[in-house]
Order: sequence, then structure tokens, then C-alpha cells
Amino acid sequence: YDPAANTWIEKAKFPGGPRSGAMAFAIGTKAYVGTGEAGGIGGQSTKDLWEYDQVANSWTPKADFAGSKIKNATGISISDKGYLVCGWAGAYKKETWEYDPFDDTWSKRADFGGNGRTMGVGFAIGNAGYIGTGESGGINQKDFWQYEPATDTWTKKADYGGGEIGWSAGFAIDNEGYLGT
Repeated sequence: YDPAANTWIEKAKFPGGPRSGAMAFAIGTKAYVGTGEAGGIGGQSTKDLWEYDQVANSWTPKADFAGSKIKNATGISISDKGYLVCGWAGAYKKETWEYDPFDDTWSKRADFGGNGRTMGVGFAIGNAGYIGTGESGGINQKDFWQYEPATDTWTKKADYGGGEIGWSAGFAIDNEGYLGT
């Protein structure tokens, strides 16, 4: 999307094929998209990761996610690393995985502080990541957690004030987090 022209411009097609429940994060000038259900809802879960280069308008395969094939995980970026948190891989997962784009490697980090879930919301403010809400066991969640990569710790924060919510969107602007839809 070009906000100055208020137009959409088609870019290189995602080579991983149609899918749902993928996660994504951006690091610097590159975007990373992966995991999810190949072919859309009801398809096989995947563990691939693709890097999009906006300057070259091209996709490059990267190291597969090091955990189980997974869908509906939450992706966030903190500083120069990407993170895949929670998701579904035959059960609700609590795992946190860090992706290093410079080494093209995945590392297991401390488990998420809340219960396992799918479709959580994530965003970063400063050097910390925030993840919450989502769905677990058929129940929408309202808790929020802060992740500190420097200490590899999760800390409980204030619950989302709007009640239990799942399948929503979140982002950060000027050191404040937003949640909606």
C-alpha cells in the first residue's frame, strides 16, 4: 500500500503457496512470513519461513522453523530478531522461539508466561515484546504478557480492559500498544 498515492500495488507473489494461520514479523527492511496451513484452512501445518526483500521485490526461502509444524502462532519483532510465540501443533503451545536473520537460525527461548493459545496479538515497544489475548481451549483470553529478550523472561501485565477477545489485531505507535477488531 502506498499511502501518498492511496493505491495498492501488486508485488512478487508469495512462493509458499496459499495458506491461512501464518505468522509474520519485520526486521529492518525485510519481512518474514511462514508457518500456517498450506492451501488454506484445513490444510497441513507447515514450518517454512520466507524473507521478502522490498527493494528487490523478491522472496527467499530461509531456515525452516525449528519447532513442530505449527499454525496460528503470533509473530513479533524486537530489535533485530523475530519471535514466534504460542500457536497450535496438535495442542496449544506455550513455546517462544527466536529467529536470528543474520545467522538464519532459530533458538528456543523461555516458554510464554500464560497458557498456550492461538491467534494472540503481539507488538513491540522499545526492547520488549507484548503478547496477549487470543484463544485457548475454545475460550477467548484477555491476559497480556511482556517479554524481555535480554533476560529471557515473561512478566504478567494488565489484562486487556475490553474483556476476553480472540482473533484480533494489535500494533504499537509512539510507545503505546493498540488492540482492536
